[in-house]
Amino acid sequence: MTYTLYNRIDSYEPIRSYIENMSAPISGKLGNQPLREISILLVEGDNRMRNLVKNVLTSFGFHTIHVANNGQEAIEKLHANKYDLIITDWKTEPVSGYDLVHYIRNDPNSPDFFVPIIMLSGMAEKRHVEKARDVGITEFVAKPFSVETFRARIISVFENPREFIFSSTYSGPNRRRHKSVRSPSTERRRED
Repeated sequence: MTYTLYNRIDSYEPIRSYIENMSAPISGKLGNQPLREISILLVEGDNRMRNLVKNVLTSFGFHTIHVANNGQEAIEKLHANKYDLIITDWKTEPVSGYDLVHYIRNDPNSPDFFVPIIMLSGMAEKRHVEKARDVGITEFVAKPFSVETFRARIISVFENPREFIFSSTYSGPNRRRHKSVRSPSTERRRED
């Protein structure tokens, strides 16, 4: 299911009841952590979208969801609290979600280089997704989003954590999702 927000939504009750019926709670644990103990920081500048995403997260079974309107507020919250997951939009002012991810992954003052980050953004063109990946996000979810896709990305972050890479040009989760598989032709060449 895909949700599209229109400018004139006055009440979230129809959407909320629909989400509650469509999105089954995630089982009691993700990785080794009970859902009630997982702390999420949601960074979203649009109040309506922030409420929608928060309602979806609540319907999944999460209890601790902190919100920030932009990257600057998020940085302040990161220094005051420990988070297990950050979900951020790209376009927040004055500090963007992109700049927030860059800070978390590269700044020596970052309180947690390794925190998983899901970019939830309407800027879903290939060049934006690649740019977000290259700055160090863990997952990308395009807006409008389906609850099923969002749920799958959250589960993936906890159930299939990726190795971290630190180099002169990149800091973040390994961008390769699968281990490389050698083709038979590669093996044959080695034998020659």
